[in-house]
Amino acid sequence: MENYNFDVKLTGDEYFFDTYINYKKKIGSSEIYIGIKPSEFSKGEITNGKFTGSTHLIDYDKSVNYSKQILKDDIVLKESSITSATFDKDRKKILNEFLQAIKPYSAKLNNVSDEIMSLKDMN
Repeated sequence: MENYNFDVKLTGDEYFFDTYINYKKKIGSSEIYIGIKPSEFSKGEITNGKFTGSTHLIDYDKSVNYSKQILKDDIVLKESSITSATFDKDRKKILNEFLQAIKPYSAKLNNVSDEIMSLKDMN
């Protein structure tokens, strides 16, 4: 899995649950990036530590608002309001792209998971 980076964080209790998934694939001096959180997801490229791509956001200020930002080098070039249906449709598309990206490595990930579980059972 050289040149790939997966970062998954699951936190939860009875009042709060949050999941963070970050996927990066190094290509030359840049990285293809997919980041998924419950209230935000992004897809794009990171070059020299700066993000270029799109980010979808949910704002829970006074009412629930959905927006999409287009960024270049961490600077928002355009922001527009979107519907919750558009947010959900785009999130499903990004999740599918993430799953397709890691599919070739899923057998290796399963093997690592099985090895970890077998260590747990040794007690």
